[in-house]
Amino acid sequence: MLGSFRFISSLSACLILAGASASAQVNLATGAVVSASSSQATYPANWVADGMVNDQSRWLPLKSDAAPWIELSFPAPVKIGAIDVFSGFKNEAGLDAYDLTFEVDGKQESPVAGKVRGNTETTQRIELLIQNVSKIRLTLTKPGPARIREIAVYENKDAVVGAGLKGEMLAVATVDRTQHQIAVNQVGYETLKPKRFSAPLSPDDTEFYLRAVGTPAILYQGKIQSGVGDFSAFHPADSSIHYVIELRGAPLKTSESDPFLIRADLYHEQFWQPAVDFLIDSRAVVATHPSAFGGCPWRDGTYYDVIIPSLVMFYLADRKSIEAMPRQIDWAAEKARATAPDFKFDAKNPSPEG
Repeated sequence: MLGSFRFISSLSACLILAGASASAQVNLATGAVVSASSSQATYPANWVADGMVNDQSRWLPLKSDAAPWIELSFPAPVKIGAIDVFSGFKNEAGLDAYDLTFEVDGKQESPVAGKVRGNTETTQRIELLIQNVSKIRLTLTKPGPARIREIAVYENKDAVVGAGLKGEMLAVATVDRTQHQIAVNQVGYETLKPKRFSAPLSPDDTEFYLRAVGTPAILYQGKIQSGVGDFSAFHPADSSIHYVIELRGAPLKTSESDPFLIRADLYHEQFWQPAVDFLIDSRAVVATHPSAFGGCPWRDGTYYDVIIPSLVMFYLADRKSIEAMPRQIDWAAEKARATAPDFKFDAKNPSPEG
């Protein structure tokens, strides 16, 4: 059983847009009427729904406001699946605690998901599912500056965080929905194992083409089905060639994937040495870090966790490969060095020389 042990690293990418329609990315706060308990003259309430996420376009209540709140009223009842709250100032922490309440068919609802406590993020997503919402009110749990840059509202919880917004404080990645998106294993694939990639925006039967980086020759061709491309039947000889996937076809613009390798024993080649390095540097007594001597836990290593058993399993799985790796630890030498009377440890600058 140990001989079949494999260290498999999954580097598959996830796109939050999968399954979400373009209409689901619409910010419902656009066009909402905004009101508040109070506002400072230079930071009015309507700036929380102006589509801009920055410190110049935010809402601040009056300092004398004992119970600050801000409210969005929709022209017609809406379905809500997610709300994004952008708060904070410069790089300081976001709004700590607040309550979201909803007017549904003329009645107030206060779902548990809307009770936010202990937040430290400047961008926070609240997921929930509420129908027929006429108004959303955000109420601070205690008096304070609020510092709300923007409130965005989406029908679908799978909407991209901050979809439809702009501003230098919008620290989110956006996805171009006008072109094919390709998510491959960016390290690579093993020759005789399944080889697939995700194409969440591409219609069924969209043609994909596999070729070597920098060359026009098509080495394999297939079609997208249910957002997935499969090139498991492509079995090239081992080489250092990097491959790419190209997707083209209406209604989306052509796209090319990140490069990747295909080799018979790729995971072994690419991951075993880094994995062993990590395990060595994570374990105690003594690892390659003098502070670990004596059994003190350092990083995630102690006597009793999976670090040492994992190293043993690596060794038993392929003794020849492990023995060929560079020797990085001499336990006796490390012990002698770390326990020597003249040993000096600089916690701010640890090094093999102490």
